[in-house]
Amino acid sequence: MIKKYMNSRVKNFIKFFIPPVFLILKKEFCQLLARKKYKQQEFFGWTGNYASWNEAKKNSSGYEANNIVLKVQQAINKVKSGEMAYERDSVVFDKIVYSWPILSGLLWVANLNGGKLHVCDFGGSLGSTYFQNKNFLNSIQFMRWNIVEQKNFVDTGKKYFEDKTLQYYFQSLFFL
Repeated sequence: MIKKYMNSRVKNFIKFFIPPVFLILKKEFCQLLARKKYKQQEFFGWTGNYASWNEAKKNSSGYEANNIVLKVQQAINKVKSGEMAYERDSVVFDKIVYSWPILSGLLWVANLNGGKLHVCDFGGSLGSTYFQNKNFLNSIQFMRWNIVEQKNFVDTGKKYFEDKTLQYYFQSLFFL
């Protein structure tokens, strides 16, 4: 730990004496090397010539896969039961990592609206951000947290997590 601290102090000390133009050139050179390396790597992504979205979907899998929603459901259950403190992308944590800008914005809006807050959380999973900030949001007099998601998440959310505050709505292809 001390060695790492000393290395960073030495680097900062040296940077103080290097003209800014050299630091900019170093950054540009590193980015150039990264782009060159990326071009050498095999292309990844989605390819194909499909007549429709449904045809392409038949030949792929993604976020709507049942194993993903099940994994997120299990993680949210651990948070809701108090076994774990926080969940993000189906990964559970024993300590909440707050997004202070989001939280302060939500509390500010609730304060401006006389203790009322209505959130429309597009792609909100099963309520990750809601559960992350719930301890602070409990002080709001009236709150509705509306999650707009894919059908399998909405079905799971309605069945296991929906209450008077947390609501789930299906996101049709119209919004994509």
